[in-house]
Amino acid sequence: MMKLSLKAARVNAGLLQREVADDLGVSRTIVIRWEAGKVKPKDAHLDQMLALYGVSRDDIFLPTAST
Repeated sequence: MMKLSLKAARVNAGLLQREVADDLGVSRTIVIRWEAGKVKPKDAHLDQMLALYGVSRDDIFLPTAST
């Protein structure tokens, strides 16, 4: 099975970035940065997102942020 990006998982779940941000208590900008791979979400936020999206960690591809 091919792994999904955070954006693809969110879109598949029918959620907007704003909705995810509101549910997680973060700004929409941080969701954008997570999806772009500029910042890696903290484990707690990642677990919440995956629960919202209905996927597991094994289903997700997280790009590494370049330094």
